[in-house]
Amino acid sequence: MKKIVGILVVLLLTVAFSSSIISAEEKTLAVDELSEKQTLYRDEINVYRNAERTFDVSKEQYLKLGTLASLEEAVSSTRNVLLARSKVLITYLELLRDELANQHGVNLTEKDDALERLDTQLLFLKEHQDAVLLANDRDQLLNVVIVFGEQRELIEDAAYRSRSLVAIGKVQTVNDKAQALFDDIKVRQSQDEVTSLVTAKRARAYDETTKHIASTEQAVLSVIDTIYKKGSREFDQSKFDQITDNLSDPYITAQKSLEFLQELLTL
Repeated sequence: MKKIVGILVVLLLTVAFSSSIISAEEKTLAVDELSEKQTLYRDEINVYRNAERTFDVSKEQYLKLGTLASLEEAVSSTRNVLLARSKVLITYLELLRDELANQHGVNLTEKDDALERLDTQLLFLKEHQDAVLLANDRDQLLNVVIVFGEQRELIEDAAYRSRSLVAIGKVQTVNDKAQALFDDIKVRQSQDEVTSLVTAKRARAYDETTKHIASTEQAVLSVIDTIYKKGSREFDQSKFDQITDNLSDPYITAQKSLEFLQELLTL
């Protein structure tokens, strides 16, 4: 009984970890814009949730009854939730990999490092899935659960590192587009013949736009400096949340730059 209780205790911790990542990513998917892989991810989440509920019930039954039948049901539900978890995490990391690979505005060295980390964890999860399928008894199942528990921080790091880079890239991309559009507008407007009043208005608009673009650029650099040059380089949900909080103002500033540029087009 101690062995199966050990499986249940370790699994509860790793399931909780998986749920936090899955729940966070689930919120980012727009229902009306799902790709085939995102649809698969949504379906796998539902399977995982159902397996999780079944696991909770069988765990309680085994701890209450302690019979061979309840033991077999607990082992079976443990295997099922492990398989469901590995499938949804594999799809999640694949989605994240695709998003990061296509995200502009990200330092290429950091992007390549994050993609490599994702590939490493994807390989582990696929091997872990095979190990679950091959586990024939409680001892083997317990070993699979323990191995995953030892790997979970690396999976978490790969996931939140990539999500952080995507968040940074989105802000940087908006700012880069604003700068490119600003440069184009200035070239075009330099060829216009306008009154001194319009020229003065444009000059003020140029100054404000320049300040906002520079402010956003500096804020993004500050976030990057903080997360890569100070303290631990490991990523978790707390660090990701801090990064997204720190990026909220720069993102608003970058959007404000685009609004200034729209006004500039009318001058």
